Amino acid sequence: MNVINFSHRQIANELPALDKLAFKAEKVPFMPITGNVEWQGQKAVVRRDQEGLASGQLGIVGDGYQIAQNEHLRAQLQNAFEYCSDNGIISPQFLKGATLKETTSRNGAFSKMTFSFPQAGAKIRQLRNAFGRGTPNDTELNFQVSLVNTFDGSKPVTAYTGAIDLVCTNGMLGLSIDAFSKRKHTTRLDLSYLVPMLEQGIQDYQTRLGIWQLWAERKLSPEQAESTLKANGVAARLTKNLMQQYEQEAKERGQTVWAFYSALTYYASHNEGAFTVRNTGADNVADTLHQRSATVERLIQSNAWDSMVRNAA
Repeated sequence: MNVINFSHRQIANELPALDKLAFKAEKVPFMPITGNVEWQGQKAVVRRDQEGLASGQLGIVGDGYQIAQNEHLRAQLQNAFEYCSDNGIISPQFLKGATLKETTSRNGAFSKMTFSFPQAGAKIRQLRNAFGRGTPNDTELNFQVSLVNTFDGSKPVTAYTGAIDLVCTNGMLGLSIDAFSKRKHTTRLDLSYLVPMLEQGIQDYQTRLGIWQLWAERKLSPEQAESTLKANGVAARLTKNLMQQYEQEAKERGQTVWAFYSALTYYASHNEGAFTVRNTGADNVADTLHQRSATVERLIQSNAWDSMVRNAA
């Protein structure tokens, strides 16, 4: 695994330290319970706590599977921020007040770290009520960077930038081709791609703020919103729940494209009410919410969404 190092550091702060994700993973011989014979070509990935003690099996992988430790991912992201600071892309104070959210599924086999940056905070002006009347009010956004890691072969190492709505903690992806990157767990796993991904993501965030502001000013009827969901093949039950959430969002944000988008990001960010993750007994909430975020992003990249925005008042 390549970790970029830089000779000088102008950035003033460090990223928050990992806690829940601070464990290490290790490949060991895989021997089924039925016998003591090692299976050739396969390894077990076990979790070790901070004292080095084994605390559960995370997955079964092939010999060529390369583990990316969570701490290494955080260190590489820190290096990427230092590079951006050294090259004038961000302020040296960019990391001041940064926060960290850590989520896992399956005892850490799925691990996600999301860093939020209030120094890159921005406001979106929204309509006050569902009828588009009244004095506009603001909602606060913070820039975010998320890293997704797995230890069971289920997903590649994934990094993406986005934003969080501080009013309701909805997570919003701010993606471009370069700001959403994946790397397979192979012997050639190289995390240096985080530098251009972060640089592009910061630039993309500024562009997205303009787009989101435009959405906050465009009125959208419930019929237009529902038609967009149906055009993307969203199931009837989920469509009903999303439309009910849109109604709630419109009460605070106005009946706009932005309110509809907020309803979608609420679905992708919350495990409660109509959007409670089904309990399978497999500790799958964090993984499920991550998959929902990807579903929402595909929806807003669709032709139906583009058409809806163009036809909004």
